[in-house]
Amino acid sequence: AELAEKGLTANGPAEPRSLMRRVSTVLTGLLPEPRRVARFVADYAADPDGAYKGLVDELLSSPHFGERW
Repeated sequence: AELAEKGLTANGPAEPRSLMRRVSTVLTGLLPEPRRVARFVADYAADPDGAYKGLVDELLSSPHFGERW
């Protein structure tokens, strides 16, 4: 509602590569390895929700999760 009042629109969903980069950076503080990005993109094409949930679970169980908190 506030966006519309100001004549703005929300951005659409992020592309899989950008989504992975953002989630990885937020949860671990690290950029993902290129091989992992390629696997996520392939998984995302087949099952977007499953790929995203799997990625988040993987990053939350990473030893790098929470290091910077």
